[in-house]
Amino acid sequence: MSNIPVRPSRQKAISAASLSPGTLMQGSVATPSLSMVSPGPAPANAIVNPLQKFAQLILYGIAMVAIWGGILAIA
Repeated sequence: MSNIPVRPSRQKAISAASLSPGTLMQGSVATPSLSMVSPGPAPANAIVNPLQKFAQLILYGIAMVAIWGGILAIA
């Protein structure tokens, strides 16, 4: 009979954060500042198509009928 193989063992991981007190960002690399863009009013050259709005209304109606039909089919 051959010898039973020994399973290798892992070293226990020691978190660097537990070794040194401080904030969560201590020791991290500084990231460059990011610029945030907040949405505002539509630009003056935005195209507002009434046919597109009507199509959205039709699709909204179809979605509502499908949702309520599914709910009432369960009940």
